[in-house]
Amino acid sequence: MFLVDDGIIISTKRLGSSARILRCFLRNHGLKSAIIYSKHPLALGSFVVAEWRGRLVEQLGTYRIEYQALNPGPSISLMKKESLILNTTLNTIHFCLVDQEKNEEIWQELYNFIVMLGTDNDILSKLYYYLKIELKILKNSGMIGYGNSISIDDIEKLYSKKNEQSEQNSRYNCEIIVKFNKILNYVMDNMEKTLLYNFPGIMPARKIIKSMLCG
Repeated sequence: MFLVDDGIIISTKRLGSSARILRCFLRNHGLKSAIIYSKHPLALGSFVVAEWRGRLVEQLGTYRIEYQALNPGPSISLMKKESLILNTTLNTIHFCLVDQEKNEEIWQELYNFIVMLGTDNDILSKLYYYLKIELKILKNSGMIGYGNSISIDDIEKLYSKKNEQSEQNSRYNCEIIVKFNKILNYVMDNMEKTLLYNFPGIMPARKIIKSMLCG
């Protein structure tokens, strides 16, 4: 079998001296792992065109990839705060989403999030995309029930406020940051109630995100 799809690199694991197990989040095929033979670095969060080959779709198979023209992943890997935030989200996707299950909505959210991390200097914009995608992943995996007090709509309303023109703009920004802190704590508390609190990168990233709010 053979398939070609747009993908985002989620994780890599060394397999021998020249091979790795590469895990990609594919737009039309969900999470899929395969063996790749490459001596070049594979930056997490990179946008690729992934070619997969295997006898059966359930088998591991092999990957051949080409980096896409728009590819902020490698530059984000050199940014300490942004790389930890990105790795946290990639770990959440790795842990929560089901293998080979298409989820184009979350794929597109992750794509937009990575572009935002690599190109936008606005803290609230980065937090907006971070919280939005984390909530969607947690809801998709059933880790947040219907009785939760904060929704994605709440985040979008807060985010839209930062663009409002007002004589009291500084007060608005202060209120938004306080509310973002509340939502951030809510999201992370839900994550910590699962096995995710043992996943590398989540706690350091949480501290850094809070420091970004206070910066």
